[in-house]
Amino acid sequence: MHLHLDHLTLIRHARPALRDLCGAITFQRLGVIGLNGSGKSSLLRLIAGLETPTEGGITLDHKPSTDCAVGYVFQNPDHQLLMPTVREDIRFGLVQSGLDKTLADAQAMQLLEQHQLSSIADAPVAELSEGQKQLVCLLAILIMTPELIVFDEPFSALDWVQQQRMQQRIVALAVPSIHIGHQPSELRYCDQVLWLDEGTLKAHGPADDVLSQYETFCRAQLDRD
Repeated sequence: MHLHLDHLTLIRHARPALRDLCGAITFQRLGVIGLNGSGKSSLLRLIAGLETPTEGGITLDHKPSTDCAVGYVFQNPDHQLLMPTVREDIRFGLVQSGLDKTLADAQAMQLLEQHQLSSIADAPVAELSEGQKQLVCLLAILIMTPELIVFDEPFSALDWVQQQRMQQRIVALAVPSIHIGHQPSELRYCDQVLWLDEGTLKAHGPADDVLSQYETFCRAQLDRD
């Protein structure tokens, strides 16, 4: 996918404000890194159409991001899970879009079977592990056939084993994705990384290059303390 930021600025709702972000990035998996308050979540919300820029714009594959089907996986699955059971939650978007409930249910079951999860189809979402909840959120997005999926710190509540399993599933996706992370180790599997610092674009490019720069920057911050 091709992401183009054209003098993108967001003053309201952003702390700090995003200022005049410019850049063109081609990626399959894009990581976004930066210290707390650097503007990562604000940028993701702009890309997903949950915020409107004060100035500038975003294009995805040469069309406005608002014209693209973008799925958003929240950091906390409990903020996203809406229905009492797994099957109901995954089919929810299809039903809301007008598809017959029986057809939506069949598509939900087919997706669960593809991911070897049919055994939890009728499980209450409240009883799932954090890893299972995050996966159900992802499947509820996938069933809507998005052009892009954005992940807001998808590993923050997961243990190491769950993180590795979730990462393997994300890598296997054919859909391009964007991921926020705090730790460079969380973004090593991305092919490109964008580094934000105090609302500005510090660097972007191949993951190893940008993450090495970011680690050097963080060590320098520690040395100054």
